[in-house]
Amino acid sequence: RLRSDLLDLFEGIATGTLSERHVDVDDRTAVTVVLASEGYPGGHEKGRPIVGLELVREAFVFQAGTKTLGEDLVTDGGRVLSVTSFGKDIEHAIANTYKSAALVAFEGRMFRSDIGHDLVRKPTLVKGGAS
Repeated sequence: RLRSDLLDLFEGIATGTLSERHVDVDDRTAVTVVLASEGYPGGHEKGRPIVGLELVREAFVFQAGTKTLGEDLVTDGGRVLSVTSFGKDIEHAIANTYKSAALVAFEGRMFRSDIGHDLVRKPTLVKGGAS
């Protein structure tokens, strides 16, 4: 979510001039879901082709447990990919992330379906209605 040049901020820290630097942060909410290999964190198969990355348009996909085998991108670890999307609030960020994550496939793909849901504001009952 940081829009400012990170190297410039580090330089400001190192030289004691951080207060003179401008820090620009994206105010949208971000959610990340990890796509893992079946069996993670224990044993898991490697070398399974990953498809659908080219379909992801509204998210960032970060590679972790991957490698290139010939022309194919394949699994090579337990935590294979992380999918990150933004939204105007937590609900939209969650929806955008899971929509993008659903486009990526590999045999044995697993991911948690509850990421971010604990942060969604639930209405509380008060006398006279909900707030």
